[in-house]
Amino acid sequence: MDTAVWPYGRGEMAERIRTFNWASTPLGPILSWPQSLKTAVEVMLGSGFPAAMQWGKEAILLYNDANARILGSLHPAALGRPIFEALPARRPSWEPVLRRVLTGESVVFGEQRRLIHEDGVERESWVDRAASPIRDETGAVVGLWEVFIDITAYAERQRKMAEDTRRETEAREAFLLRLSDELRALTEPRAIPATASRMVGEYLRVSRCSYGEICGEEVVLRGTWGRDGAPLTERFVLAEYGTALVEEFLAGRAIIVEDIENDPRLSEAGRGKLRAARIVAFIGVTLLEEARGGAVFGVQSAVPRAWTASEVELIRDVAERTWAAVERAQAEAALRENEERFRQFAEATSDVIWILNAQSRQLEYRSPIFERVFGETRDKALGDDDLKVWLELVVPEDRERALASIVRVLAGERITSEYRIKRQSDGQICWLRCTTFPLLDKAGRVQRIGGICHDTTGEKATAERMEIMVAELQHRTRNLLAVVQSIIAQTLAASEDLGAFKTRIDERLIALSRVQSLLSRSEQEPITIGALVRLELDALGRNVLLDRVEVSGPQVRIRNSTVQVLALGLHELATNARKYGALSTDQGRLRIGWHVEQIDGDPCLLLSWIEERAVGVAVKRDRRGYGRELIERALPYSLNAETRYELDDAGLRCTIALPLAREGPKERGA
Repeated sequence: MDTAVWPYGRGEMAERIRTFNWASTPLGPILSWPQSLKTAVEVMLGSGFPAAMQWGKEAILLYNDANARILGSLHPAALGRPIFEALPARRPSWEPVLRRVLTGESVVFGEQRRLIHEDGVERESWVDRAASPIRDETGAVVGLWEVFIDITAYAERQRKMAEDTRRETEAREAFLLRLSDELRALTEPRAIPATASRMVGEYLRVSRCSYGEICGEEVVLRGTWGRDGAPLTERFVLAEYGTALVEEFLAGRAIIVEDIENDPRLSEAGRGKLRAARIVAFIGVTLLEEARGGAVFGVQSAVPRAWTASEVELIRDVAERTWAAVERAQAEAALRENEERFRQFAEATSDVIWILNAQSRQLEYRSPIFERVFGETRDKALGDDDLKVWLELVVPEDRERALASIVRVLAGERITSEYRIKRQSDGQICWLRCTTFPLLDKAGRVQRIGGICHDTTGEKATAERMEIMVAELQHRTRNLLAVVQSIIAQTLAASEDLGAFKTRIDERLIALSRVQSLLSRSEQEPITIGALVRLELDALGRNVLLDRVEVSGPQVRIRNSTVQVLALGLHELATNARKYGALSTDQGRLRIGWHVEQIDGDPCLLLSWIEERAVGVAVKRDRRGYGRELIERALPYSLNAETRYELDDAGLRCTIALPLAREGPKERGA
């Protein structure tokens, strides 16, 4: 055993190296070691860091006191032995390193975990390791120098920082999740920035928080929250706070002010406004959109505050979420408003509005009036194949035309068509006029087709009635002209001169015009024989009706086609009664009565006109005027009536038997 006093020092490893039997190792006696080896050992033993050496091609292991603690139970047996014999477990990872270093390369390992045994206690340690070559006097690599730097305290700080960051990140993500949940549930656009401001203010424990929209050169606040009750203006002008801040705002960068008194970017005017509002520190994040301006989300503190990068990032994230939520709520509100307008329109209109998916052929919408027009509820009327079931509602004669219109619309045309359907609830045939049109997607393809169907059943019925009325009017006009022509001819023939003709023709034309007023209202007020009689008696003067005329009979409706001729007959009877008959004197009386009898199985109106003359009044029995001609000849010919006209000294007895159901010969031939 060598008895040298080198290496110097009183440490454990210095003593062990001095007393170790180096002669039994490839290094040889300690006194014969080369100076390069001795120098390396001196440096190793004097290092305050754990250090080790592996010398020669055998990689003989030497280490200092600090490294001995790392070796733990492997110490002291590892001293003076080849590295892989002393520490066989290190071979897989260390052998490549040894080869690299022996070629002159230095190798560094950062943040490695090690277990250190001190005073019988094992503790975890974190180290940085470095392996570098040792050269002899000639520059040849003869060994490896390994040093450990204990970074446990640093690693612990890093670990704590990472843990703090993790907790902060988790808390931030949890907050953002709560925020998103809160904002998602809100439908009123103005409630969103108010809620976001409150939640952020409480989370960051700031004095106040606000959200505003950029409107030109101003910021208009839409939502605010605060602890201290200091007033916040509803709007402010960006330029008042300094040009530098405006430039950063407009560039979309976050504005971070930790103390307004020490920030050179603020103008004095802006600083004064902030002092008045009790704002000392703030963060402002701007979101810009060229088309709509933008939004600003800010948090403010009443005391100086060093804002963290995480807080700035949180504000930016909240600003983006708030803006997106506001836009979503505004879009949803606009959609609800549009849907409400459409619903009001669809429910108010008398037309059926429908929308059909062009791909699935399923109806996506049907307006409420659908139930009345089609006779079924909207849920039950159609089935899985809406287009097919709809076609089955169309009457067979119109089905091909209706389908062709749908095919053309699916190809992109706009079509208006008419067809009939058979209503399922009552079997009624209804006419529909439908305007059908394509609804295109962004690519211009037909995505849906829409339709507005108008029930024209009533209109067509009205049109048919109008045709009948026009035909009736034409018929009546022809008859009226024929009657007028006949009246003129017969009046002219019976008149002694033009004066008499004028008087008589005026009276008869006035009577004819009176009956026209009844005919014009006959759709609403059917004409009865009583109305016709009263019309002529009223023309004589109502005082006559009070004491000298007796009228009796039930309500009996007469056909419009009989009214004109019958009215002229009654007019002649009334006129003659006034001029020559019972009403020409104060003592005469007139009785008019009627009833209905069945003659040969058909209803017939029997009207009697009886005049009672005063005693001693002469009667011209040989006179056959226009009135008698009308009753005895025109009524039987025109109306199939049977008449009797008896005139004697006692008075006049006239009866008219008028069929109520059958047409006269002229009308049948018309």
